[in-house]
Amino acid sequence: MINVHSEPQRPCCAPVPSNIHTTIQPTLTAMTPIIPRELIDLCIAASSDCFPTLLQVSLVSKECASEARKYVFKEINLDRRDRSVDAYSYYIQTLVNLLESNRMLGNCVRTLILPLDPSIIATSKVYTQDLPEILKYFASLEMLSVAPPSDFNWEALPDPLKQSIGLCCSASSISRLAFVYFLNFPGHLLQSAPNLTTLALAHVNSGPEAGSQSVPAAACIRPSYAESRLTTLTVYDASSVMHSCILADPKWISQLKQLSCHILTQEDLTFCCRLIRECAASLKELIIDFQFIENNSPIHLGDMISLPEVTKLTVGSRVELQDHTEGDPDPGPESQLPLFLDILRSQPNTKVFIIDIKVRIPSSHITSSEAPPALRDREAWKAIDEYLSSETMTVPVETVLIFTIGWVGRSRADSDEQQRLSEAEEIIPLKSQLLREAHEVLPRTVKAERVRMIIDDEPYYMGPDSEA
Repeated sequence: MINVHSEPQRPCCAPVPSNIHTTIQPTLTAMTPIIPRELIDLCIAASSDCFPTLLQVSLVSKECASEARKYVFKEINLDRRDRSVDAYSYYIQTLVNLLESNRMLGNCVRTLILPLDPSIIATSKVYTQDLPEILKYFASLEMLSVAPPSDFNWEALPDPLKQSIGLCCSASSISRLAFVYFLNFPGHLLQSAPNLTTLALAHVNSGPEAGSQSVPAAACIRPSYAESRLTTLTVYDASSVMHSCILADPKWISQLKQLSCHILTQEDLTFCCRLIRECAASLKELIIDFQFIENNSPIHLGDMISLPEVTKLTVGSRVELQDHTEGDPDPGPESQLPLFLDILRSQPNTKVFIIDIKVRIPSSHITSSEAPPALRDREAWKAIDEYLSSETMTVPVETVLIFTIGWVGRSRADSDEQQRLSEAEEIIPLKSQLLREAHEVLPRTVKAERVRMIIDDEPYYMGPDSEA
């Protein structure tokens, strides 16, 4: 306690005047924080995406360290990157030791990204011992993403790792799952998560070995009385796995709110229509993205039903324009427009309609002084224009046309920042050309103010596999 005298300072020998009453008052007690703890926590939360800042904050106090750890360990990516096998093993073992020394850290982990490396799976104890050990600590894991770099047989994974992944999938905390590039994938893992809300599958296929038991049977059974919580589903070349899941439990997707299907063949669209039928009563947003269609094969709508609750509809395509040679077929960016129109007509309750076209072009299209027309199928655009501008049509209330321009054969490793900026400037004339032609092919819709146009660029877009 600090005591302060109220009288003025004087020599020690001077007498105290009789008319002055002296008091001793405590003015300061124990030190209190100048900034409330709640405000400090908010500051830490605001820095959640800055790893160096979080490390500095964790040095302030034990309380700050505890709060910062929530964000430092919130997402873990166990990517090998450019590490050697020994360096990667040391990296993983360091994480094991850290979790063993402070088990509370495992509760901070909400997202785990596990990019498998098939080249070392058979030889490294990382996949037989360390990773299964790590997964046991993540009791509060919400998101699990597992992906080898290319197609990989699920059955080739070590049994301890398959069992650990299976137990993670069946945990009550899991709400999001993503699997990419797997053959012979056991679909029952997906249905074992009781609280799963979001699922993404890309290049995942089942096979004759998919039914083998790699996890305890009890962990793969969702009670028949349990209501499905799955609301968001993305399917990209994974129809065989989804088909087996639906056969096992058709109600599993009955509560979907958003469905995103990536189409490469007629069979993909047919299966998409099958998925739609199972969730027709609940679906509110539908996304159908046509990838690089094999051999430009024609695709028809099939038996798509009208969805009473769908108010947002997105149709997209990805095309690659080749250097034009006389006589060579070139589908152009509007190759799927008739199909887009058929899909829109099948959903009369749509209020937001989005056409999202990604165009990959060779560099010569940019540097050419006389660029050919970008939108060539004027009849297809005319049909779209007439439908969107029809006076009897009250919906969709908003139409958005998006063109995204990408370049063939480019990657981030090929260009520095200065070159990227220079290339972005080169593409401006093509963006202007697309915008001008879009106004030309949709004159009535533009005049009725029923369309909004967005012309963007994606210089390093390399195709569907880059976004899987």
